[in-house]
Amino acid sequence: MSNKVLVADDDINLSIFWEDWLAKAGYIVTRVTTRDDALAAFTQGARDGVVYALVVLDMRMPNSRQARSINTKAGLEAALDMRSLDPGVPVLFLTASNDEDIEASALELPGAGKTSFTRKPCGMKAFQLRARQMGRHYLIPFGPRAVINKNTHEVTITGEKAPRHLSPQVLDLALVFDRNKGVAMNRLQLVNQWGWDEGSLEQCINVLRQAVGDTDRKRPVIATIRGTGYLYNPPAA
Repeated sequence: MSNKVLVADDDINLSIFWEDWLAKAGYIVTRVTTRDDALAAFTQGARDGVVYALVVLDMRMPNSRQARSINTKAGLEAALDMRSLDPGVPVLFLTASNDEDIEASALELPGAGKTSFTRKPCGMKAFQLRARQMGRHYLIPFGPRAVINKNTHEVTITGEKAPRHLSPQVLDLALVFDRNKGVAMNRLQLVNQWGWDEGSLEQCINVLRQAVGDTDRKRPVIATIRGTGYLYNPPAA
């Protein structure tokens, strides 16, 4: 489950409110005030394996800390770059304007994530509700590059625009591995937790490896323990 949110708003007082309200709703918040800082935080997070449940972007903010003017499309520009890194990230835009052209461009944002607007000022309960409705709460980081959505059975790979799809059988296997990180499991233990046919175990593991991009034979995420079983040992985030 992802509970991390990135908030970008150049109004420090408002951004503190957003952070406080999100924290009360159970989120861990990274707060920035410019377009460039938002993109830098998101990019570094992607490198570190961070999966954001939601990104909250003020539509109008400076491009950088040194900028003297406000960019009316700063949020949109940041969102475009973020979606190129993570097509499924939900984006909630904050805006006090009524520019229909900018709003239309934002709602047409490419990628698989949800996109919506919240008008400023906005009440706490409405903001928390919108965040919960939009946020990704059924995501499992799997290895260094993949995120599995338990609801849609889709795998999002860093750097790929189109998600991959898991069968229910392979998804269940991924969930068993996720519950047993760092634990060596023999075939019988796996099958007992997995609940599917032992005869298809090896085939499903191979399908899962391909689906999540686990193709490095020297440092596999799902390692084969000869004569015993398997070990899911993802690198520490």
